[in-house]
Amino acid sequence: VGDEAPAFRARVSDGAVVSLAANEGDVVVLDFFATWCPNCHKAAPHIQALHEAWAANEEVRVIGVHFDANYTKGHPTEWATKHGYTFEIVPDGRAVVEAYGIEMLPAVVVVGRDGRVLHKQWNFYAGDVEKVTELIREELWGADAAKGAS
Repeated sequence: VGDEAPAFRARVSDGAVVSLAANEGDVVVLDFFATWCPNCHKAAPHIQALHEAWAANEEVRVIGVHFDANYTKGHPTEWATKHGYTFEIVPDGRAVVEAYGIEMLPAVVVVGRDGRVLHKQWNFYAGDVEKVTELIREELWGADAAKGAS
């Protein structure tokens, strides 16, 4: 936390390229997951809730990054569609996983507007939606505005 976030470029499910550089000045939430990971299945609805809370704000982007190319439990795009998850998905996120040093799943990394890692955690529960929302508010509007919005 506090270090410059590793740069990345990756393709999302629709073929578009996402990169940290293209989102400079925005808050980027990276959800590292795998379709074969039971705890990732438990975290995904909360990631979706976070995505829905910020979907109308163009300064916040939630991106699911699949851990590897092991699709034995389903392709990430099909899995997301089946469960109604609408955040962007990087189906083969191996390079992003490596760049961020992710070894456990699920993992959530929040990158601030200045390109530095604001927050990193393993697992993601219902209560974490508000915690990360507060962090995003503070990053976008400052500490006083974030406290007032609670």
